[in-house]
Parts: sequence; C-alpha cells; structure tokens
Amino acid sequence: MPHASPTLGQPEPAAVHLSRTSPISRPGPINHPGPPGPPATAGGRTARRRAVACLISACSLALLAWLAAPHLRADPFNRSGRVLTVMDSVTGVVRHDFRAPPDASPPFVNPGTGDRTLFLPERCHAVRGSPGLATRTPTFVILNEDLGRDGPTRCPDCGRAVTRHNKSVSDGALAAAFAGAPASE
Repeated sequence: MPHASPTLGQPEPAAVHLSRTSPISRPGPINHPGPPGPPATAGGRTARRRAVACLISACSLALLAWLAAPHLRADPFNRSGRVLTVMDSVTGVVRHDFRAPPDASPPFVNPGTGDRTLFLPERCHAVRGSPGLATRTPTFVILNEDLGRDGPTRCPDCGRAVTRHNKSVSDGALAAAFAGAPASE
C-alpha cells in the first residue's frame, strides 16, 4: 500500500517526503558554498588600492613640504609683516613689494629717505575721454584725506573723483579691460 492517505494515519512514501534540511524546501535561490580556502581576490585588489592611495598621499605631502621649505626657513611666522603696494607722497614712486612692519600704520617710513612718506594708494582704472572704458594698468592716487588736505581727490589721469575702495568704472568694463575687449559701462 504505497499510496495510503495521510488521513488514515499512515506515513507518506519516502520519495515524496521533504525534510527541513532539504535544499528543495528552502525559499529563494539555492546557495552553494564556494570551494574551501581564502576568499576571492577582491580583498587583494582593495588592499592594493589602499596602498597606492597612501603612497600617492605621502608623495604629495613630501612634494608640498619640499616646495614650501624655502619660504618656511626664510620667515616661518611671517614676522617681517605684510607685503603692500605703497606710493611715496613726495616723489610719486609706486612700490609693489613694500614689507610693512606688523604693527605699523600709514604713513610708513621710506627706506630710501627715512621719512614717513609712504601711503596706501587707491587705484583708478578709468580712461580719460572714454566714460565707459577701463584700462588694465591703473593710475595710483593717494587720497587728500590721507595727506591731511581738504576737498575731493581727483585722478591726475582721467580727472574723476577717487574715493577709498575706489569704484571708478563698472565691473563689466574692468573685466572687459582684462579680457582685452572694449565694453560699455
């Protein structure tokens, strides 16, 4: 009686019986373990990539230190002060590399004459006779206010009024001057 009904209390045939450990009874795809031994080479690639990244970082830091070393040896804390553009109020000579002492304020001492005649100039980029144009090379102007004089300061080149943080031309005209194309204001 191989095909007996389970309701009569007899067991099912062995060929049809599925146990819990049978791979057929598991839901989802069948998971076959790989061969025993170390995992695939993905871990080796990751380790190699990390080693290369560390090597590149170390070389970059070494290059940066080598390039910065002369500057750090010369003045590691920039004790020599700020590098400024100054203009001599007597001669009109402009210096773009003046090193001001850290606590000094204008007028600075001119190293050539020993007098306090160096001031921070304003820049005027306006072009004489062309109200909407700007020039790449500015005219440097010391404000009358800094010199202790009354009245507005005028640019000796274009005649426009010059103020602190001077805005003599529009940004578009100034950008066009540096790009080499004419622009209107």
